[in-house]
Amino acid sequence: LAVVASVCGTDADPQNRANQVAKLEAVGVLVEESNARAAALTGAIVAGGAESKGLWARLSRGAGPPGSVAVEPFEPPVPTPGAAGTALLAGPPRVVNVGLAGFAESLRAQGVPVIDVDWRPPAGGDRAMLDLLERLG
Repeated sequence: LAVVASVCGTDADPQNRANQVAKLEAVGVLVEESNARAAALTGAIVAGGAESKGLWARLSRGAGPPGSVAVEPFEPPVPTPGAAGTALLAGPPRVVNVGLAGFAESLRAQGVPVIDVDWRPPAGGDRAMLDLLERLG
């Protein structure tokens, strides 16, 4: 089984991007730098072109090239749209934007009404300051 992922974020994030990538790679996940690269790698694996491009060699845990493992065909069920989902998508979008003003501005420029909530993480996201504030109160 090939598992392909892309991870967004920075090393300054609380979960540290590099640590998350290392954990995923340690269990055999193929981590790409972008969604586009992850999709291209996945497509190559599924289409069987990964071996000719040298991509299959990146797989860990002794996996072999496509065709080396018997795979039963699978037909996913066709979802039946529910009334709630259909009603939700029938009208114009209703957007509540929390914290990222750029998203709200972009939507407004496209004529989408937006409720914008000015939110910032406690202590500006500074973990040490947050710990100090928690001890004070």
